[in-house]
Amino acid sequence: MIPTFVSCSEKGSITSEILASVMKHLDDHVTIDHSEATPFLLLNGHGSHFGLEFLRYMNDPATKWTVCIGVPYGMNLWQVQSSAQQNGAFKMALKKIKQHIIDKKTKICLPCKIEKHNIVGLVHHAWNESFQNVKSNKTVIQERGWGPLTSNLLNHPELKKEKMNNAVSDAYGHCSLQGVQLLALEDLNMTDSLARTLLDKVIDQKCHERARNEALQQQTNDLLE
Repeated sequence: MIPTFVSCSEKGSITSEILASVMKHLDDHVTIDHSEATPFLLLNGHGSHFGLEFLRYMNDPATKWTVCIGVPYGMNLWQVQSSAQQNGAFKMALKKIKQHIIDKKTKICLPCKIEKHNIVGLVHHAWNESFQNVKSNKTVIQERGWGPLTSNLLNHPELKKEKMNNAVSDAYGHCSLQGVQLLALEDLNMTDSLARTLLDKVIDQKCHERARNEALQQQTNDLLE
């Protein structure tokens, strides 16, 4: 049995220090010979995770960990809790319990609004109705190829090679509008050297823009709800 590890940060997000502390907590309670085998950790690509304390710990021969980044800027594609089923169930449960609280307050002539001290209870209730649902969790885990372990994620439309090439074409076409004389797409070297590095940067920028736009749209939808 491994004792529960609890931590937090000022901004409410995972930090490099927290990640290092989590790995140390597991190393302290699980017998692992790091010279024989290295534990595995799967993270999203958030830049705040990769600070010096975390990088030093994972690269120290005495506490070495293998760390992989899962689909950078595409967390919604692979994280179980980011699935449409889980998020949808959470939002519906949250809306339902909010309405219940407001109805109760109305009956006893209290202000019809949600207070800060209601948040923990609201999340607790909605969590049990969504992310805590074992059946839906198993369904999402299977669909995303985690259990059984398959390559389902590689077949997702958002990760198709054709879509990535379209992103490059869009960026390349934008450059053409600036009056710059450019090579034809078929003449570009997209496999190695500096061209590949620049290509990666173009795709990275497009992914950043898409993630930012999706986040803004989600915030707008949440406010409307």
